[in-house]
Amino acid sequence: MDFKREIFIFVTFIILCLDSIFSLPEYFMEDHCTQTLTMNYGSIEAVRIHLTKSKRYGENMGCSMRVEAPEGKLLIIRFEDFDVRGIPDLMCQSGDFVEIFDGSSEIAAPILPGLPRRLCSSPEQKIFLSSGRHLIIRFISDTDMIAGKGFRLLITAFSIAPCSDAQLQCSGSGLCLQKKLECDGEINCPDESDEALPKCLSTAAIAGIAVGCGIVLILIIVAIVIGIICYQRKKRARIIKLDYDGETMKASRTRPYTSPSLARHNGINTTSA
Repeated sequence: MDFKREIFIFVTFIILCLDSIFSLPEYFMEDHCTQTLTMNYGSIEAVRIHLTKSKRYGENMGCSMRVEAPEGKLLIIRFEDFDVRGIPDLMCQSGDFVEIFDGSSEIAAPILPGLPRRLCSSPEQKIFLSSGRHLIIRFISDTDMIAGKGFRLLITAFSIAPCSDAQLQCSGSGLCLQKKLECDGEINCPDESDEALPKCLSTAAIAGIAVGCGIVLILIIVAIVIGIICYQRKKRARIIKLDYDGETMKASRTRPYTSPSLARHNGINTTSA
C-alpha cells in the first residue's frame, strides 16, 4: 500500500511540474482585491488575469488590483476577452465598468494611454503600453443583476532596446521581452513576432505535442498500475504457497509412524484370525 501511495505522489508531482512549465501564472482578480501582483525578477515575466472564477461576475462588486513589473521594466496589456455590461453611449457612467490607471495610485495616476476614462465594452484596440512599471486595474459593477463574463488580460513585462542576451526583441520595435517567452504558445509581443513561423511551432502543433505527451503519460501510469497489480498478485501467490507447504510439512510430522514389517505382521495375524 505504501508503494502505491509513493507512485501516486510521484505521478502527481510530475503532472504539476508539467503544468507549471507549459502554462503562464493565472490570477483571479476577485481573490486579490487591494493586493499587489509583483512580477519577481527571474520568474516568468508575464501573467494572465481573469476577473472571476465564476461564469458571471457578481453584482455590487468593487475591486482594485495593482500590477508591478520588475525594476526598470514597463508593461504590455493585451485584451484577450472582454464582456462587461455597461452603457457606452453614456460614457459608461451607468452600469458596470473597468478603469486601468497608468501608475501606482488611483487618485494621482492618469488612465492608461489610448483607453477611455471608463471601459464598458470591448475596445477596438487590443494592446496598450504603460509608461511606468505600475498599473492599477479597477472594476465596478452595479446592482441591476445584468452581469457579463468579465475580462481576461495578458500582461507582459518589457524593457526598451538594446536587449540583453537573456531577452528577445519584438520584430519591428524596440521592445525587449524575457527570452523564455519565445515560442511558448502565448502571444506576448504586440506584433506577435515571439510566436512567428517557422521559428516557432504553430498552435495546432503545440496542441498536438501536448496531447501526445498526455497520452504517453497516461500509458506510463497504466503500465505502472499493471506492474503493481502483477507484483501484488505474485507476492500473494508466493505467501499462499509457503503457507500450504508449511501445513503439509506439519501434517507429515504429526502423522503416527508404522514400520513396514509391523504392518505386514499385523496383516497376517488379522488374516489368520
